[in-house]
Amino acid sequence: MKNKMQGFYEKMCAKCQARFKQLILYIRKNLPELLKELQLFKCVIDKERKIGDDKGITPLALINCQNDSYVFLWKNNLFTNTVPKLPITNDAIVLSQETIDNITNNQKQKLSNNNNNNNNNNELLPSDFFTVPTIINSQKNDNINRHLIDLKRNMVIMNQRHYLDTNKTRRLIVIFGLVFLLIFASFSGFLGWYFLHTTPNISNPLPEQIPSRINLEQHLQENQLAVIEDNREQTILTAAKVKNKNLVVEDLLVKEISEDRATIYVKSSSSIYSFSSTVIVHFAAQKLTLSTHIKISNFTTPVEDLNKEIMLEKIKAENSLLSKEKVEINAVSNIGTGGTLLEAVLAAKANNGYYLEDEELKIYFSTTGIKQISDDLEKINIGDLLEREEELIIKAVFAANPNLIQEEVMILADSITATQAIVVAKEDSVFYVPNSQQIVHYRIFNASIGTEQVLVNSEFNGQGILPTKIIMTSDNKIIFGTSEGIYELDSEGKIIKKLSDLWVNMMLQITENEFLVFDDKSILHKVFLDGKPSEHLTNDEQFNDEITSLIKLQDERLWAVGKHNQIYQLNQSNWNDVTKIDTGITSTKWNSVLFQLENGTILFSTYIDNDTKIFELDLDGNIVKTILDKSIPVITEFIYFSEDKFIALGFESQLLHLNADGSFKELADIKEDFYTCGIKLNNGKIWAASVTGTIWELNSN
Repeated sequence: MKNKMQGFYEKMCAKCQARFKQLILYIRKNLPELLKELQLFKCVIDKERKIGDDKGITPLALINCQNDSYVFLWKNNLFTNTVPKLPITNDAIVLSQETIDNITNNQKQKLSNNNNNNNNNNELLPSDFFTVPTIINSQKNDNINRHLIDLKRNMVIMNQRHYLDTNKTRRLIVIFGLVFLLIFASFSGFLGWYFLHTTPNISNPLPEQIPSRINLEQHLQENQLAVIEDNREQTILTAAKVKNKNLVVEDLLVKEISEDRATIYVKSSSSIYSFSSTVIVHFAAQKLTLSTHIKISNFTTPVEDLNKEIMLEKIKAENSLLSKEKVEINAVSNIGTGGTLLEAVLAAKANNGYYLEDEELKIYFSTTGIKQISDDLEKINIGDLLEREEELIIKAVFAANPNLIQEEVMILADSITATQAIVVAKEDSVFYVPNSQQIVHYRIFNASIGTEQVLVNSEFNGQGILPTKIIMTSDNKIIFGTSEGIYELDSEGKIIKKLSDLWVNMMLQITENEFLVFDDKSILHKVFLDGKPSEHLTNDEQFNDEITSLIKLQDERLWAVGKHNQIYQLNQSNWNDVTKIDTGITSTKWNSVLFQLENGTILFSTYIDNDTKIFELDLDGNIVKTILDKSIPVITEFIYFSEDKFIALGFESQLLHLNADGSFKELADIKEDFYTCGIKLNNGKIWAASVTGTIWELNSN
């Protein structure tokens, strides 16, 4: 069933697929009880056939798309005791022309009746348009009927458009049929297949609950590292990478290092691995770090009579595993006030054959019991922070390390990055060795971004309108591109006026008054805000593609991209002179999106083989590297605030948080269904339009 229905869907045009996406959430949320009673078949229409030969079969809808027609039927209308009333051959059924005509005529009559009686909306029952299956539990009927009434009104509006425009364009017939496709499908049929078997041709194949991070063991399965050169942290990680090709060592740290084992754990900044996951690895190190055997490096003792030999004896006494004969103290310096603190530099002897000879370790002797900052700052993973601010970082450090004396430490100036900072003991510290340091790791992440929704505009909801682009001009005009035209909205999201009837596949502002618009045929137009008639800029055959993204680069060049994943560079002096740039990326049936970061980096997002991929492109359109390759929702819009606040809207009721370079940070659930476009307004608010036509304000703080 899956392959058959997938084949049906792939033969539909872009408009049919767009209409399918518009009501898919409504069906999923509100009418699950009806799905199992519907069937979809190919339909052969016989003009010579009598309506009586159809044995009372009453189609719910017909979709006529290109060379194929499909009909939707209730099971209990088609079958009698599991036996079909009419022959079904190769998933096709033959019906009379009169039976098919009755679909449109009945709907037209119901629309006329509804328009002539403004007060009967609540009296229109689902049975006016189709028979509710008797299998539905009567306790659920009231709730289902309310949903069906709402759906029926939307159906009637769209079907009337179809009826009026049949002679104008074959494509609107597709829209008519596809709206019914969204409403009626079988649990074992088309929508049943859709909900139970996700594919890239219908929906993002993302499980209902995907963990944002995986357990480290999934990438670090081979923990026997064999013989390694030494047991330094980087050596251990490199050896682990050799044994485990998928391991991302940049996200990892190492602790509890001994002669033959160590614990690998995860940085707070990791977007790949679960923070709590660890793996113990085993190895045979040919040489050891000094810290392998020296666990105590601070000594409280009178310092006046200390010499190098006495220092070595004290070090050995507290660190029994140390091979004293293989190390030496190279230098001793007084770094404390009044001779109270000595710093000794311990090193391995030349040709010792045991310890690394290029490594030094600082040991401290004091009369006051002074410590290194690392003695009290043991937890260096401090978790998620809302902002990259010094105050928030130091608070998180103290929360994770309650023994750390707050008055004695600070964040090192200019050390703060998106993922780490350096905590340093103050120069006048009396508790910690002055200027001793420790790196702490964190992630800048605000889980509330994009999750809370406030309704902005529902005027388009249920009208069969697919939002495709929102643009805000420098003078705060909000321009809303849709499948039914271009609208100007006020700051509250209300319609001010309609600017154009063009179907907008993609739109870009090029001057204060001028917008470029690709329509559903990928013909380029210029639309004017001042009411001047739009201009047709390109030949009909110029783009053999469906344009899904259009941007102006920082060097003023215009790039467009479509589902073929080919970049089109537009010539503003001659719009028909288009330069095609072959990215080498496989074509897709989903949106591809271009976006340029403030630093000039060009991101190219597409969806291939069940995965969303983001590539970095150079200024010639060549792939520099793959930034993201993950089973996450199809991206429809990038919204950039700062290096630490970068999101992408997409399908499957989820929102993507990205790192500054476009790599994956986190996946967040949202309330609404599929976001088709969005924008950061000049006031910092986020607006997003869903596939149902509703505009939402998302949380931006």
